[in-house]
Amino acid sequence: MKKAIYKFFFDCGRMGELEGIFVAEPQEVKRLIDSGKELYFGEVLGKHSEISGVVSVENFIFVTDEEEIVNFFEIHEMATGINPLSYFEEEGAEDDINEEDSGGDVLSEDHSFEGFPWN
Repeated sequence: MKKAIYKFFFDCGRMGELEGIFVAEPQEVKRLIDSGKELYFGEVLGKHSEISGVVSVENFIFVTDEEEIVNFFEIHEMATGINPLSYFEEEGAEDDINEEDSGGDVLSEDHSFEGFPWN
C-alpha cells in the first residue's frame, strides 16, 4: 500500500502541545481517527503531565504521498516528534500478538529493507 508523510499537532492547553512528522499508510491514519479512542501519551510534557485525548482529522496535515519523497524521508530517518499511531492499540491487537508469540517463529519472516544502500 502507498505510504504518505503526515504532520501531527495536538494542543494540550497551557501544558504545551505535541507535534510530530511521520510516515504512515493513509488507512492507518483513517482507522485511528475513525476509532474515536482516547490515546494515552503518558508524561511526555514533563513529570505528572499525564497527556491523553481523542485525535481528529484536524490534528493531521497531509504533506505528500510522492513515492520518491517518502522513500527519501524513510531512508534518512527524518521522522521526528510524536507519532500517534505508536500510542494506538486496536481491540484484539493484544490477542494477535500473543498468538504470534505462541505460534510460529516471527524472525523467520522476510524483513527486507528495500531502498537501503546495503541491499
